[in-house]
Amino acid sequence: MMLALKFFYIKTSIPLTRQGAIKILAKEYIESKKSLYIVEFGEKILLLGVTEDNISKITEVTEPEIVNRIKENVDEFIRKEKLKNETKFSEELKKNYINQTKSLVNKGNELVKKIKDKFSKGNEK
Repeated sequence: MMLALKFFYIKTSIPLTRQGAIKILAKEYIESKKSLYIVEFGEKILLLGVTEDNISKITEVTEPEIVNRIKENVDEFIRKEKLKNETKFSEELKKNYINQTKSLVNKGNELVKKIKDKFSKGNEK
């Protein structure tokens, strides 16, 4: 199991995978190379502490009502995280568009100024 979780540790990021016998519902970094995982395994939810060289079970939940509540809260967290990432992406697109537009306008202004300077010099003769 440790090897399988190491594989998921390396491969997952939000949104997390929800396929297979072991489902990683959430991952939260608490320090560099130290994180907590909420893992669904069968009818259980496990809270695992993961470091670079160790995986420890912190708690195990088997009561169906609590398992469902945890899964609902995790789903809400993932939805909010996706929305936050989509908003960041949208803002980044807008910022890049504005910067490109400013750059084009500045280049256009420089070109117009050069043309104006050439005509001004030509009229001085």
